[in-house]
Amino acid sequence: MDGIREWLTGIIAAAMIAALTGCLIPKEPIKNIGKLIGGLGLMLCLLHPVAGVDLTNFSRILTETRQDSGMYETYETSLEETNTMLQQSIIEEKAAAYSMEQAKAMGIHCRVTVFCQEGKVPYPKEALVVGNLSDEEKKKLQTMLETELAIAPECIYWKAEES
Repeated sequence: MDGIREWLTGIIAAAMIAALTGCLIPKEPIKNIGKLIGGLGLMLCLLHPVAGVDLTNFSRILTETRQDSGMYETYETSLEETNTMLQQSIIEEKAAAYSMEQAKAMGIHCRVTVFCQEGKVPYPKEALVVGNLSDEEKKKLQTMLETELAIAPECIYWKAEES
């Protein structure tokens, strides 16, 4: 804080000296030279803190920042993977709930588990249907899973419910 106070005091003093010399010099061509010298003195006072910058520390700080950016890229990748896993989990849960609602609306009592294709954008890929279903109920449920969730018939697995 003291450094800022000293810097501002120097600027104010230089401005006052420049203004005072501008008033004291009577003749026009010499007065312009006095204004120029006063302006240069004021500019030197303004730029004085920049001259004291230690560039060796700047280089070290820049190197540390570059190293830290690698850590942030790793963290970003980790967040993307976590986000994809959460999306996959949500899609699997919602697709399974939707499938069971549709089955219930058709009068079919079963449990449906949906599995997603892993990748950047997860989508329903496979389904496991657990229940004691007739061939007609399986056909209805298979058609619904195929048309509504785009799950291929060969990726729908049937399992009889154990009593």
